[in-house]
Amino acid sequence: MLRLFEQHQIRKVQELEGMWDFQMEGFTGNFRLPVPGCWEQDPSFSGHRGK
Repeated sequence: MLRLFEQHQIRKVQELEGMWDFQMEGFTGNFRLPVPGCWEQDPSFSGHRGK
């Protein structure tokens, strides 16, 4: 069968994991948190529930 397109084109990916700068509404300053991760486990946000 003659195909007029590439069958196994690998798309480019970019890893997003690492340490990210994070700002939270209602808090002053910047926070540095790991991605992937759970920001709610940071002691600074222990009383805050987000969407």
